[in-house]
Amino acid sequence: MAFSPLLFRLYASDLAEAVHGLARERQERLMSVEVKGLADIVRQAKEAVALASSAGPKLRDSAQRVVDKVSQVNDMIKQLDAADADLGAAIGAMSNGGPPLTDTETPSSNSPAEATVNLVKYPKFS
Repeated sequence: MAFSPLLFRLYASDLAEAVHGLARERQERLMSVEVKGLADIVRQAKEAVALASSAGPKLRDSAQRVVDKVSQVNDMIKQLDAADADLGAAIGAMSNGGPPLTDTETPSSNSPAEATVNLVKYPKFS
């Protein structure tokens, strides 16, 4: 068989076309994978936006409940401060202004009669 330049060119042309076709297919597959990856990212982003949109009102409601509870606590603090002031005024009105009296002798019984008897038996002198 003799070398034929025409057949060689035909073969080389077919080979070049086949290589070019394979390269094009490979490029299309790579682009398809890239486009699919991009589509997945866009889908995830849409889901994240939808989730954030639905979480917003829930977050706002929770924050408002916390603000309401803190307001209740502040109201309780004001009421306790007012009660403290009222008790202080009542104690001041009932005392002679001196320091509170301390009882150094503790009665053995809670009965007022026994406490009176103990005071009579054992008077305290300063």
